[in-house]
Amino acid sequence: MVVQNIWKWGLGISAWVVSGRLAFAQPCFDPGTAKEPIKIIAGHQESTASIAFFPDGKRMVTSGRDRKVKVWDTATWKLVQEFEGHTNVVDAAAVLPDPGRIASASRDGTVRVWSMSGGPPLILKGHREFVFAVVGLSPNDILSGGWDGTIRVWTLPDGKESLKIQAHEGAVYSIAVSPDGKSIATAGADDTIRMWPVPVQRPARDLEGHKGSVYVARFSADGSKLVSGSSDFTVKLWDVVTGSVLKTMYGHKAAVATVSMSPNGKWIVSGGGDEMVIIWSVPEGKRLAELKGHTGGTFASAFSPDGCRLVTGGKGGALHVW
Repeated sequence: MVVQNIWKWGLGISAWVVSGRLAFAQPCFDPGTAKEPIKIIAGHQESTASIAFFPDGKRMVTSGRDRKVKVWDTATWKLVQEFEGHTNVVDAAAVLPDPGRIASASRDGTVRVWSMSGGPPLILKGHREFVFAVVGLSPNDILSGGWDGTIRVWTLPDGKESLKIQAHEGAVYSIAVSPDGKSIATAGADDTIRMWPVPVQRPARDLEGHKGSVYVARFSADGSKLVSGSSDFTVKLWDVVTGSVLKTMYGHKAAVATVSMSPNGKWIVSGGGDEMVIIWSVPEGKRLAELKGHTGGTFASAFSPDGCRLVTGGKGGALHVW
């Protein structure tokens, strides 16, 4: 039997070719029709902290307060791999440019690099206390940030620390790499987002406007915009070239812990401590919908690479597929 995934953006339909026949699945995510999740997965114990899709969209990696990193098959939404070893909350998990490896960042003070083929992880030590963020910077370099305010570059395969920079006054909560790989954005407890060139040197620009810690920042698919969430309860949309705020979105009643932008650039999803998952229009910043179902807060979100699915997670650990 031959199974092939087909995505028709204009029709908003996801389908699979099964032995030459189209087998239609659930309609793709649309804020106008998303009234309830199409699937609820028992993801992590206590809470889910991060969600990231593999580039081909066939798998998804999550992390949580249960100290575990989990990989899911997105056709069946079943757990296919689980990695254990961290001794504290795993705040971030990232798919590396080499899709055979993933990296995780934990409050146990370490970054770990896991091979999808198994075996013990490569453990990277250097941060003081919590590590909140990790991304793949290149096929050979990993970038992390944490409570000590530093960002650090680790070079594979031995994991040697090749660069350390005091990036923020206070914790670094989030790191994002632009789609073209030429820029990174770090978000911190000093109320700022800092833009850096790659290779990482001095910051190119500070994005200032939030009035509280910035917990998350993410690039748009075309790299022209950045969306951020803060303890000031707002979501901001930025112009990456000019550094100006394009829109400030008000509506959350607690800190905003997660933001994501759809691959088509039309929608922003945000979530936080108030249990609200809000969908906003781009660039108008209009509130389009509120997705209900999470209780106790939403801390993670991600769109699939084709934009057909949105996955959210939070307190209680359940993953909601929209």
